[in-house]
Amino acid sequence: MIRKIIPLAFDSFGVRSMATFIETDDLKILIDPGVALAPIRYGLEPHPLEWQRLDEFGMLLGSMRRTLMF
Repeated sequence: MIRKIIPLAFDSFGVRSMATFIETDDLKILIDPGVALAPIRYGLEPHPLEWQRLDEFGMLLGSMRRTLMF
């Protein structure tokens, strides 16, 4: 039975990703554990807030990867 589904990093959160954490009674799964920015979109560089979100999610996903490894 699924206990948790947590969207971690999505386009609407300011980064390009679909990182999702799923927890069941006997399993923890981290799907698509990566984040990125579009280097130049519509002729514009990423906004400073996008860089900030990239750093935040990068640290979060990195710590989750280390926690979930066995």
